[in-house]
Amino acid sequence: PDEDAGPLVFAMLDAGQDFATRRRLARVFATSSSPHAAVGLLAALGDARFEVRFRAGVALARMHERAPDVPLDPRDVFAAIERESRVNRHVWESNRLLDEIEPNESPFYDEILRSRSSRSLEHVFNLLSLVVPSPALRVAYRGLHAEDPKLRGTALEYLEQILPPAVRERLWPFLDDDRVARGATHGLDDLMESLLRSHESIQVELERLRRRDTPPEPAD
Repeated sequence: PDEDAGPLVFAMLDAGQDFATRRRLARVFATSSSPHAAVGLLAALGDARFEVRFRAGVALARMHERAPDVPLDPRDVFAAIERESRVNRHVWESNRLLDEIEPNESPFYDEILRSRSSRSLEHVFNLLSLVVPSPALRVAYRGLHAEDPKLRGTALEYLEQILPPAVRERLWPFLDDDRVARGATHGLDDLMESLLRSHESIQVELERLRRRDTPPEPAD
C-alpha cells in the first residue's frame, strides 16, 4: 500500500541513517508502483551520496517500465541530469558503486560496457529513460561507446536533438564529441530509425572492442 512506503522513504532520505541502509532501500522501491515512492525517489536524486542517487535512478527507471502512468515531471528529471553534469571530469569519472549492479537490475547494464562506461553516464541514461523512448535511447547509449565514427556520430546527433539546450551544454563535455559542429542534419524520426537499424552493427563493434581489450589467457 502507498501509505506503507512513507517510513521507508523517510529513512532513505535521512542523511543520518546508515549509508548501507539508505542505498539498499532505494532498491526496494524498484518493484513499487507507489506515487509516494516515486516522489521519494525523485527527492533522492538530489542526495549528496552518488550511490543513493544512482540507486534511486535505477529504481525510477524500473518503476517507469512497469508502471508508466506513475507521474514524473520531466522538468524534475532534466534538472537532476543537469545537476549530475555540473561536476568536473575527475568527479564524473571517479563516481563508483560500493554494491555492484546485478545484470537485470539497471536498464542500461551491459557486461561488454562495464569497463568502458562510467557509472555517471549510466546514471544519466537511466534518468533519460524516464522522459525519452527507451529502445532508441538504449542503442544510443551503446553507440556512444563505439569507435566507428558513423555509429558514434548517429548516437551523438540523436542526443543533440532530444536534450534541452541547457542540459546538452552541461553534458556534452563528458561525451568527447570531436565532430565538426554542423547542427542537426537529420530529423528526429529518421535518426531514431537509423539508430534502431544500427543496433546489430553496434553490437558487432562492441564485441570487437571487448575482444581487443581482453587480455589473452596465460599459457599453460
